[in-house]
Amino acid sequence: MANAAKLGHALLLLATVLALIPGVKSAGGQPVVSVESREAIRGDAVDVPLQLSGFGDIGAISLIIAYDPEVLSFPEGADTDELISGAPRSDFSANVPEPGELRISWFDATGSDPISIGDGTLLQLSFDNYAGGTGPIALDPDSEIGNMEADPYGASYRDGEVRSAASQIEVSVQRQFESAVDASNYALVALPGRAGVSLSETVVGRRGTAWRAFRELGATAGAESTGLGECTSQSSCTFRAGGGFWVIARGEWSFEGAVPEVVARDGTPSIPLQEGWNIISNPLEGDIAWANVQAANGLQETLWRWEGESRWTEASTLRSATSGEAYYVFNGAGLDSLDLPVTAVGMGSSGTAPGSMVSEDTVFYGMASRGVALRSGSARRTSRAQASLWGPRPPAWYKEDADRPVHLQDSTLYGLKRAAQTDP
Repeated sequence: MANAAKLGHALLLLATVLALIPGVKSAGGQPVVSVESREAIRGDAVDVPLQLSGFGDIGAISLIIAYDPEVLSFPEGADTDELISGAPRSDFSANVPEPGELRISWFDATGSDPISIGDGTLLQLSFDNYAGGTGPIALDPDSEIGNMEADPYGASYRDGEVRSAASQIEVSVQRQFESAVDASNYALVALPGRAGVSLSETVVGRRGTAWRAFRELGATAGAESTGLGECTSQSSCTFRAGGGFWVIARGEWSFEGAVPEVVARDGTPSIPLQEGWNIISNPLEGDIAWANVQAANGLQETLWRWEGESRWTEASTLRSATSGEAYYVFNGAGLDSLDLPVTAVGMGSSGTAPGSMVSEDTVFYGMASRGVALRSGSARRTSRAQASLWGPRPPAWYKEDADRPVHLQDSTLYGLKRAAQTDP
């Protein structure tokens, strides 16, 4: 008797454990109909399986399925064979009474030929286009699956979704530096997608003597701080979606490989912003008109493009970072992020508006050196030895109160001539 009691207790314990394991159901458990979630690439067709679990013989099916027609769609006027696939019987019926609703029905007219699946795939929903973002797919509670006598099983329903799958972006970029001593030769660089690539992997040699790089910390106009932070062994720099860095090197800056694209769950990609100045880039494969970005975010700010050799231009296009390019923008509105409307534009290689060079008469758009007072429209010349202390800043830095000299207490970027003397 004692052994029988122990055996019964063990079987009860086993049944309890099995019931807690996903996908394992005890006899008599509630049947489940579930939509299996899928990932897809924008513009592709996608098949979404309907899974059954815990059913006996099925004699009748009536399913009402809701989906987001802005994300998923069927061909207009599609018949059953275009709406579903893989059904276990040829006499299934499917129709779309209105966009966003799919109805599927079947019954065993013979009364003697039920569907016996138990656990497995009933059929697949055959969407012919995925527009991007996340598209929920839900089974209506009024859906029913019945037995041989058409009595409902009382199944539960589990929703699913179609979301974006990250495809790969092929990248091949490089920058050459005319001089690693003159800080006017710094380049603004970026990588597209969700690169996650360490900046040190894109340059060769020792940090400080072979290359230097800086991140923007959010400087504001008129502030004494330069707002730049150097990439060091204690503070490494990694390319992230929508960001970028100032780089200078004795060799080249380059990257060749594939990076995962940016995935936006709501269909609208965005990049993070900080208050004040930002180095930004376009992580998408297509160029974006800056006017569209301004309209989408309620911005009036100019997009600045660094031309090198002390020159800035106003850019009308936020070029894809597949070009390796990054830009400056001032976030005076206090935005946490910048939405990127996906409408692409066709522009020339410069990505700037014709004649958009900033006038030297109105904006000082070059360098700031330690202890030198600068006035909008003019700058004192320094010797070549001092040039290694110079570094580029966005032109709008000097636009406020043009009649008052702007005095920076600290230099901005250092060339490698100084780096070689001061870095260990």
